[in-house]
Amino acid sequence: MRDNPYRILAACWLGVLSIAALTRANVRIEGAQFFKARYIRNSIPAPEELNKREQRLRYQSRATRALLKMYRESAFLDVSVQAEWSADTLRQKDALSMRYEVTFTIDEGDRYAVDSVFLQVSGQGPLLDMRNDLQGDGTAWYMRRTILENSRMITSAYANAGYLHPRVQDSVSIDSAAARVDVLFKIETGKPTVFDTLLLRVTRTGYKERIRGMSKDGVLESAVPYDRGDTVKSGTLNRVTQKLLQTGIFSSVYLYDSAYADTSQTNSILVLRARERPPGRLAIDLQYETQYGPGIGVEVGHDNIGGGMQQASMNSILSFNKQGLRLTYGAPFILKWFLRADNELSINWYQINDVHDSLGARPFEGDVEIRNSGSVSRNLTNWLRGVASSELAYQEIYFTTQGSERETNLNFILSGFVSLVNNSLRPTKGGRFMLQGGNGGPVAMESGLDAFGRRHNWLEARWTYYYPLLSRVIYAMRLGSGTFFQEGRLNSVRFFQGGPRSIRSFGFREVRPCVDCNVENLRPAYMLGSAELRIAPFDSSLVPVGSFWNFLYGAQLVPFIDAGKVWDVKQPFQEQNLGEAISFGFGIRYPFFRIFLARLDFAWGRDGRGGPAFAWVLDLAQAF
Repeated sequence: MRDNPYRILAACWLGVLSIAALTRANVRIEGAQFFKARYIRNSIPAPEELNKREQRLRYQSRATRALLKMYRESAFLDVSVQAEWSADTLRQKDALSMRYEVTFTIDEGDRYAVDSVFLQVSGQGPLLDMRNDLQGDGTAWYMRRTILENSRMITSAYANAGYLHPRVQDSVSIDSAAARVDVLFKIETGKPTVFDTLLLRVTRTGYKERIRGMSKDGVLESAVPYDRGDTVKSGTLNRVTQKLLQTGIFSSVYLYDSAYADTSQTNSILVLRARERPPGRLAIDLQYETQYGPGIGVEVGHDNIGGGMQQASMNSILSFNKQGLRLTYGAPFILKWFLRADNELSINWYQINDVHDSLGARPFEGDVEIRNSGSVSRNLTNWLRGVASSELAYQEIYFTTQGSERETNLNFILSGFVSLVNNSLRPTKGGRFMLQGGNGGPVAMESGLDAFGRRHNWLEARWTYYYPLLSRVIYAMRLGSGTFFQEGRLNSVRFFQGGPRSIRSFGFREVRPCVDCNVENLRPAYMLGSAELRIAPFDSSLVPVGSFWNFLYGAQLVPFIDAGKVWDVKQPFQEQNLGEAISFGFGIRYPFFRIFLARLDFAWGRDGRGGPAFAWVLDLAQAF
């Protein structure tokens, strides 16, 4: 009977695997103190075939080089490594049964520190004082990345002083007895770079052939704050690039000096190379929000009107419980100070609470808000933004079925925004902070005109924080607080809580310190806190790749809690329970096309009036 060929093939594979197992070396580490032995074994190459002597010597050489590199990069310049081989049975005739063991004995020696850093300048550039910036004076270990970081700091400092193309070379002097290293940086600055000409290379995104962009040359030239004869500095070039990108008009922007190689050239030809996005947009979409119901929205806009970097748009919404129109205008790049100017006119009608239901409010009835807001803003840094705005707002709000409150307010608001997150759209680590101060008051009431008699001030702060507890678990929290310093009248509703992005089990602005509010004498303050665990359990370890359940990738399960209180500052804090509310529940988040994030939350809660509340929320954004 002939042998089964599959059995023969299986026996051959088992033989190969047994040979590999028997000839694999056991690696031992001795003498290591700075690094743990397990870390060293995982860092050096893994041994493979070791039957022949030259194979073992080749592996020994590779592993020794890896160990020396590891230690020398950590400032152990005198490290030495010795390797010793042994085998279980050296005299066996069957070489396949050999099991080798290699022992690496490491003598680490002293760890070297950078003692002194010297700068030697040639050319027309000055000797900059960088003693507080460079790593040295015994405070830094001598590692190659330390030298590279110092070299980058020197290059950046001289480029920002007007010498765009400095050449930096380093040399070291080693004192083995003291385990110290002196570093000398030789800097060839060349001549200062002087602005002469600006070349524009602006094209449109999405075209194979080069089509000239819409932006006018004069507008782009005004963005570069240099006149002929000015010294060009790298920091200014970086700021211009960032500001142009922040307008949203361009997909990519590069501003650079054309004289890279010839450092002797004094006059600079700056090149602005940019690609514009498609400027126009038209969108018609179906919408659903829990508090507004189903609806349809239309958006028409243009981001570069006449090539002057002016933006305008019109948005309209028609839903069961909200109807609105919003007209916006923006000039994202005005003056040489890189200010952004915006103006927004919005008209909205709301039918969103029990009072509106009792009144039988139909579309284009109920609460009315007409607001015109103008603002000037500037990104002070990559993470700090300041906004100054003024608004004229007419409001008509029904707190009871007996009638409405009407008021026209003129408000002036200063805001600061800090954003230190790893992802602006879907942050998983970092925080955001907002501080806002305002002064407002009615200029027209039912009783007549009153421009300066009822002015009031308020202050508000909000903070959100994100932290990854585990690889797939994100902890998110929010804290907010604010207070009025005088009676706020209809501006008081700014601090009323409740809604899909506030205390979720209550309706919009339902959490307030009174049932039938008399805002005439109300001086409100509020506190708000929320916490979420954003758990993303579905990955390839739980859902196999290629299975039917792959659509679960990216989905999040989110337990949450919201709590807050709104009270009248003029009354005792402990005695005001009407404005207290707490909400807890469970939600699901699901990403669509890596752009939208659908949020479905189920929330249960209780307020100071003792009544339970339940709400479910469907939205296209996180609560915070």
